[in-house]
Amino acid sequence: MSYNHITDFIGLWRRITGGVEKAMMPGLDWWVAAMARAGLINVVVSGTPPTGNEDQTAWFKPANPTYQAEGELFLWDNEQQGYFPATPGLFFKMLERVALADTGNTDRMQSLFDTMFGGAPGTMIVRGDTEWEGLLAGPGGSVLTSQNGFPEWGAVPLAALQDGLDDVFGAVRGSIIYRGALKWAALNPGTLGDVLTTSGAGADPFWGAAATSASLDKMFGGVQGSIIFRGVSVWQPLAPGTDYDVLVTHGAGKNPSWSGLSASLDTMFGNTTGSILWRSSTGWTALPPGTDGQILQMDGGSPKWVPGQFQETPTNPVFGIGSAVLCTLRAGVPCAYMGTVAGSNVSTYTDIKDHEGDDKSWWAGWQAGTWMNISGLSLNGWPFSGYNVGYFVRVA
Repeated sequence: MSYNHITDFIGLWRRITGGVEKAMMPGLDWWVAAMARAGLINVVVSGTPPTGNEDQTAWFKPANPTYQAEGELFLWDNEQQGYFPATPGLFFKMLERVALADTGNTDRMQSLFDTMFGGAPGTMIVRGDTEWEGLLAGPGGSVLTSQNGFPEWGAVPLAALQDGLDDVFGAVRGSIIYRGALKWAALNPGTLGDVLTTSGAGADPFWGAAATSASLDKMFGGVQGSIIFRGVSVWQPLAPGTDYDVLVTHGAGKNPSWSGLSASLDTMFGNTTGSILWRSSTGWTALPPGTDGQILQMDGGSPKWVPGQFQETPTNPVFGIGSAVLCTLRAGVPCAYMGTVAGSNVSTYTDIKDHEGDDKSWWAGWQAGTWMNISGLSLNGWPFSGYNVGYFVRVA
């Protein structure tokens, strides 16, 4: 109803000098002042809204001039963040905020809840058929579901969860769920052979072609000749080596490296000067160098060093049929042209000397068999000038 300043007031008698007088105050003003005086609410009387602690402060705006009309009571609305004309709903919300801010009130409410619903950690308060009651926490891994209109702890309802995901994200086989900018979303499957690729923080994933040259360049660099190998924790590039380097493995748990061919062969076969490599039935192997004057000869499919037929070492070689030698003829004992001599008789007609003219009597072993002088009595021209030389071939 509208305010009537003649009838709608509270009359108070107060003592003054020489007697008493009656003071009058509009009814609403008096009630608000009484609530504040009793400490039930926090009231600021001002022509402008208060600042600070607004959600627990009532604002009473008096009439101007005072008592010519009732003032106006405003309460804070937390949802709209501002003062609005008082309503029962706003009043009770303010009282609730004041009560929760009072530590003593909070403690008393905690004690009351523990008494009514139990103090077990994880307990929830739910509305039963006739009253509010406590619901104890369920076992680990259980979920809260509604059963016949009442919440219960239980195992994850896979069937219901499946149906719920289908309802929200669709039922396309192969889809995945990811977090978009505003909410969770479904990403339908890509084409055959596609790979799931992240676009980094703040961007959605997508299906795309498997690693391309451009993507490999982005990850490992674009150096021509590089190779990619698995390191201790990640894949990484190995820059190209120099000309004719070979890629060397260092065994399990170690990274490969480029190595010069010579260094690699030394590592595999040793570094002995004069060694040669040959292929056996099981693999490549090294043959150590022979001694001076030896020659390489195959023996049952394998190479080996053997004495040379003209080496200058104290051996006793035996020449087979068809062998030929040059030797000086003994003076005064000529051998007939095309004549043959056998066995040790060859020494009757010849002297064995080296290129310096020294006697080589240790060549006696060559005398075995039958030899024929096919050069005549001598070869006395270049390069045998000054020597009486015969050319002998073993014929038997």
